[in-house]
Amino acid sequence: MILHRTRIALACLVGLTVGIRAEAAPRIEHTPVTVGVRGQPLMVRARVAGAEKSVKSVTLYYSTSKDAAPFAVPMQSTGAGGYVGSVPGGILATLERVSYYLAAEDAAGATAETPWYAVRIQAGAGVATVPEAQQRPAWVKPALIGGGVALAAGAVALAVNASDDDGGGGGS
Repeated sequence: MILHRTRIALACLVGLTVGIRAEAAPRIEHTPVTVGVRGQPLMVRARVAGAEKSVKSVTLYYSTSKDAAPFAVPMQSTGAGGYVGSVPGGILATLERVSYYLAAEDAAGATAETPWYAVRIQAGAGVATVPEAQQRPAWVKPALIGGGVALAAGAVALAVNASDDDGGGGGS
């Protein structure tokens, strides 16, 4: 009788342990990004593992201010539990900082989230801070200077010719 109760208790304990294990949320391993380059995409990487279950989705949420609702970007699997997502570079063209967090969901609906992380956005070495659409090609400035010089020389030549003219207007 005692042996039978022990077996039942052991079976219940194993069932309870398996039940808890089945309800475990995915685990997100991530090294926070602390600095981004103005105008360049901010790449975010993570490893996500589920307790013997497949990971259904991993999402990058980012916000441009504390008061704004976050944008959701589905992260793409890179294989072996790796995921990558990015904040578009155009969003970061004029910002000083952006915040993000990651969320994962497994096939059973269990979820996990990281805390919010703050990223400082700075101009990179050799990176212009003017948006690309407003930048001029390198040849424009010398061409404008050369054109201005030619225009000035033409105006001087016209003035000299006008003062040499006797106003006769016709030939003989």
